[in-house]
Parts: sequence; C-alpha cells; structure tokens
Amino acid sequence: MQHSLAKTSRLTLCLLGASIFAPIGLAQAAGDLTPVIVTFSDGSQAELVSIAPHPSAPDQWWHPNGTAKPAPYDSMRSRAQGEFTREFCWRWVTLREGTVPRGFSVMEPRAVSFAGGVPRDTDGNLMDELSAAGMTFNVTEDPTTASVRFTAEVGRWRTVLTIDGTSVSGGSELLNDGRQAAYIAGAPLQVGDDLAVTVSVNISQTPLRVVAVDHNGKTIEGKSSCMSVNNMSQIATMFSDIDRKSIHGLRIEERDIEQATIRNVSLKRGKQTKVEIHDALTRLGEHTHPAKRGLDGRRLHNIRLEKVSPHLAKDAINSLGEAESVEPGMGFRAEIDDLRKRILLRCNDDELRLIRKFLTQLGEPNLLEQSDDDD
Repeated sequence: MQHSLAKTSRLTLCLLGASIFAPIGLAQAAGDLTPVIVTFSDGSQAELVSIAPHPSAPDQWWHPNGTAKPAPYDSMRSRAQGEFTREFCWRWVTLREGTVPRGFSVMEPRAVSFAGGVPRDTDGNLMDELSAAGMTFNVTEDPTTASVRFTAEVGRWRTVLTIDGTSVSGGSELLNDGRQAAYIAGAPLQVGDDLAVTVSVNISQTPLRVVAVDHNGKTIEGKSSCMSVNNMSQIATMFSDIDRKSIHGLRIEERDIEQATIRNVSLKRGKQTKVEIHDALTRLGEHTHPAKRGLDGRRLHNIRLEKVSPHLAKDAINSLGEAESVEPGMGFRAEIDDLRKRILLRCNDDELRLIRKFLTQLGEPNLLEQSDDDD
C-alpha cells in the first residue's frame, strides 16, 4: 500500500509538472469582429462587447480592437464627468452554478470616476443581459489602449476553521498555509424557527461564509452576508427552519477569486489593435493549493479527481492531525470515534465523498458512519 501511494505521489508530481505553463494571452487580429471572451477555470465566460466615447451616440461604437460596429444599446442614463471619458459595454456569456461575478474594471489607464448604468433599447426597455459604465481617466495625454479585468468568485468552498457552534467561543489556529487565523463567535440565537450566527475572523482577502454541520456530518447552508474592514471580517448567517440542538458545529469557509484580463483594448474608433485575451488563473486562494499557481484550473481539477484521488484523500485525513498511518485492515491509529467526528465537522461534502471512496478501497467503508453511541 505504501509503495502504491508513493507511486501515486510521483504520478501526481509528473502530471502537475506537465501542466505548468506560462500564462500567454491569445491575440486577436486587428479588424477581426470575433467576440472578445475570457474564460474562467469552471467554464464561466464574460465578453467585452464594445467601447464608445461617453456619453455615447448610436454611431460611435467600436469593437475592442478598434473596428467600427453597431451600438449594443440606445442609452444607459448615467454620466461620468471629466475631460477624457469612455463608455464600456460587457456581458456575462455563461455563468456556471455557484459562480458569482464580482466586477469589471479598467486597470490601465487609471479611472478616477465610474458611473454604472443599465442599458436600454430604443423603446426604453431594460436590456438585462448587458452591463455598462462610463469612466473618466486621469491622463495628461489621450491614451490609445487600455487593459480591462473581469473578476468572479469561482470554485468550491474550503474549510478554514471549525467552531463549537453551541455557545460563545473564540480561538486561534495556525493554518497549513502559514496563516494565523483567529476568530470570535457569538452564541447561536434562535429566532423563531431560524438560527442566527455571527462570527468575526481575521481574514478579508477571500469570500467567506459560515455553514452548519449536524450530528451526522451533513452540511447545512444558510444565507451569509460578510463585511470586511482592513484584515477583519464579520460574517452574519441565518439558517432557516433549524433548531439549535441539531447543530454539531460550524465551519468558516472560503473560496477563490479569479481574474481574467483583456489587454491592448483600443480606446479610439478606427485605431486598430491586436487584442490579447488572458483567461483566468486563480489569483486569490493560491495559499490553499500552492501547486495551482500557473496551472489551468480545469486540468488540475481533472487530475485531482480522476488520477490521484486516493492520495489526496489520505492527505485530507492526515491533515486533521489525528491519523499516523493508514493501512488495509488496520484503520486509523487514533481514537476512531473522535477522529470520525472531527472529519465530519471539518470536511466539506466533496472531501467527504473523496475520503469515503478511499476508505472503501482500504476495506473500511463504514468508518465514517454514525455509531449508536453518538446519540
């Protein structure tokens, strides 16, 4: 078994090494009216549709490479003030389940004001599929090109910290990536049939949420809202139709933010450019998966799930700090019930499926099932 895991580990390194690449953008030829679309690691896509002077007129629009094209809408009813202004129109082509758009921005030149609007057609009807904004730039000379960025929350949620969840609590923990995470949690408050939970944590660079875990290890999602100031975040979560006594614990979870960039966007109608499309790589959350730096997220996902799942499951179990070794027929060299409870509380549903698959291969398919002593 050890030989097999070692072999799998070597396979992992080979596969990961073969997947590393320099993030080279795809260039679109001048005059080409092909839609300019960026792709995120889960397949979600966003398009930079058109640019125009601001406020725009129907015959002033152009493709991101400078080629003239028809106006995408009639008006947006918003105004940015300044000497050098431009109007940008974009849309989300495809949004995978769970992906949350976080914004559109111009990286270069620097925008000093942003006036977002809702596009309308010639009859005044809202065009919900489109987004638009007028921007004013702080420049001494008229720039000819710009770089724009799309940002989105993408991927599965990962456990950062586990909380008792039955009373007021607080603590600090050194995470595997070297961060020192600290939290303060208020006692869960029963509000009729609902349960309210408020948690403060010293993490602010990634999206956060709090989920509940029942006594069988099932994850219960609520509605979380998060407010961050400096390096602190406060997460308020409401769980519907749940009793406080049914909660075994709480998890603070985070997920990745991905950024996709389009460079060499023309800021002048008729000024032809070669647009560069840089699809998204994970920018925040890399601390959780260091090997993900410079990788294609979709290929890495397939490698993880299809090629090396037993190895990753073993790592997930050992990361809990309880299992010294895993061998067929031996189980864990730790207190089984205590370990099982920790796994059920700490791991999310995807990780649990992975671990159960691995335990089945070890001849321990029922190791995570609830025993009669837990009631």
